Amino acid sequence: MDYYRFEEINEAIRHRKPGVVHYQNTALSQFYTDYFLEKIIGMYEFKNLPEEWSKSYFLYTLFLAGHITVFDSKKYGLSALRGELYGYNLYYQPTNSIIANPLINGLDLKIGEDCEIIKLRPNYQGVYDIVTQYGGLMASALDAASVNIFNSKQSLIAFAGNKNLANTYKAAYDKFSQGHPFIVADDRLINKATGKMDMEMFNQNLSQNYIADKQLETVRMIDNMFNEHIGLPNTNVEKKERMIKDEVNANNQSTEVTSKLWLDHMNECLEKVNNMFGTNISVDFKFKQLSLTNEEGGNDDDLRESMESV
Repeated sequence: MDYYRFEEINEAIRHRKPGVVHYQNTALSQFYTDYFLEKIIGMYEFKNLPEEWSKSYFLYTLFLAGHITVFDSKKYGLSALRGELYGYNLYYQPTNSIIANPLINGLDLKIGEDCEIIKLRPNYQGVYDIVTQYGGLMASALDAASVNIFNSKQSLIAFAGNKNLANTYKAAYDKFSQGHPFIVADDRLINKATGKMDMEMFNQNLSQNYIADKQLETVRMIDNMFNEHIGLPNTNVEKKERMIKDEVNANNQSTEVTSKLWLDHMNECLEKVNNMFGTNISVDFKFKQLSLTNEEGGNDDDLRESMESV
């Protein structure tokens, strides 16, 4: 099977659909895809991973592929590699994992007997769909803000009757923009019939056209939406008024659903791995969980400040 990078795909598509907006498969969307992926990975802390495992490979395989196969290799010892799952049992769960690695001949392992699976989500999927979606949205919003900032700098358009007049206007404006205190222009700029400059000006209203501040607020809103989606503590940035304790609690409960679901599935799988191979691997949240009930007696403003500091 042939694989193509986004550069080749965009190059092929632009000849057929040049007006299509590609908010994904761009360098900026890839930047934010990596940004969001690192946010998710950074939420969790794995302890007692075997020293012979590559931690970066383990983390990126688990969070992108959604699962990783742990097995005992005769040559390399206890190993954790990506496996292709197949088969199904009574509950339509996979029964086997095939390991395809250049240094290991193809292994067909029976789950629960020869290997165990560490999975992130109930459906064995990773977070690639989540991070690419938000990465594309973030790139689109930031790109729109960049265009608006650039366009806001263009405030004057002059209409000249011929090329010579246009060049004269340009030369005069160059001196003006450089700060020359005294500018002498060609008298050809004056219409002899009217005695006025033979030029029309178009003035752009910058205050009405400048919306970059709102677009950058959208960027922050998308970032906050992502935090809420995956379970990072956050406050509602759209709400300007003072938040009451119940609102903070409700918001935090909604954010914790996904992160705790993933944590529970990983711990359930790690328990099976530990039982089969005698390891003691564990995973927990890396950040400190916040008290949702404000038990220490602080007021609502203190609770909100603690949320915003995370």
